[in-house]
Order: sequence, then C-alpha cells, then structure tokens
Amino acid sequence: MIASGIGAMKRVRHLLLPATLHLIYQGLIQPHFDYCSTVWGTCRVNLQKKLEKLQNRPARVFNLL
Repeated sequence: MIASGIGAMKRVRHLLLPATLHLIYQGLIQPHFDYCSTVWGTCRVNLQKKLEKLQNRPARVFNLL
C-alpha cells in the first residue's frame, strides 16, 4: 500500500502543487508508518532498513519532509 501510494504520487506530481503532494502524503501514506510503528519496531534490522528507505523515498522524490 505504501509503495503503490508513493508510485501514484510520483505519476501525478507534475499535475499537483508541492503543498498538495505533501497533504496527500500526510493523509494517505504517513498514517501507515505512524499506526504500525509499534509492530515494525520489533522486526529484524534488515526489514527496518527497508522500511526506513521506503519512508525516506517521498522526501527525496518530492522534497516533502
């Protein structure tokens, strides 16, 4: 869900203002990280690194965070 949401944002980023992209990120993607942080906090280190990269991807692509 997270990766597909980021991909959808990437496809429409030329149509939207950065502020709108930021609102979409905060509304659709960030809650997944916030809600599941207690579950993901106990996973293996390699999976934590993958999740961290996934969380940082929108910041690099859209300069959101």
